[in-house]
Amino acid sequence: MVSTNGSAIIDISEEFFDLDSLLADENPDTSFLEKKLAEMHGFDETKFQDMRGLYASMPNNEQIRSLYRDALTEKYVHLSILEDIAWARVGFTGKKAPSAVQMLTHAQDMAEIARNELIKAERKLLIKRFLPATLP
Repeated sequence: MVSTNGSAIIDISEEFFDLDSLLADENPDTSFLEKKLAEMHGFDETKFQDMRGLYASMPNNEQIRSLYRDALTEKYVHLSILEDIAWARVGFTGKKAPSAVQMLTHAQDMAEIARNELIKAERKLLIKRFLPATLP
């Protein structure tokens, strides 16, 4: 990008794809970053699964729901950072985060899928309950 007076404008937050990095025989070693992430962030998949199980057993408990929401946020942050590390490994830096609209649209899509699955399960249950046992 060039300014009105002809001097170059450098935007270090701009998306950049390094093709040489992708075509190189060796990808950069990001194990140090991944190790630091584990040390600093402290995300634990086992604890997350425990919280998921607790939420599944008591979904109407407001405190459990809040704790599970926090655990989901923590996992999202952890996975987002790992994704950025993976993109950097192949030479793509400055990747823009999805907008709130994109995230909301994705959440709405997932909610619609879950709702449709619930409707299918309820229909199967009703069919089994009210139709004769001889029907499959």
